[in-house]
Amino acid sequence: MDAMNTAFAKAVDYLSSIIFIPALICAVFVELGPFVQSQFGLGLLPTYLIALCVGAVLVLVILFLISEIGIRLLV
Repeated sequence: MDAMNTAFAKAVDYLSSIIFIPALICAVFVELGPFVQSQFGLGLLPTYLIALCVGAVLVLVILFLISEIGIRLLV
């Protein structure tokens, strides 16, 4: 299990530095899951589906803001 955690941490670090995955999105997957599970008593699958949806929305919002700022600065 320790090797899997290490591989996951390395993959997240690699993706966040090479491919656009902000630390906020990674934090959603790590922190939101246990919080939702403890507050609402949901199972593992619904909890992480909620975290996935919130992360997807955050990605869209961040990409929209970056594109808007880029358009406003270049025009």
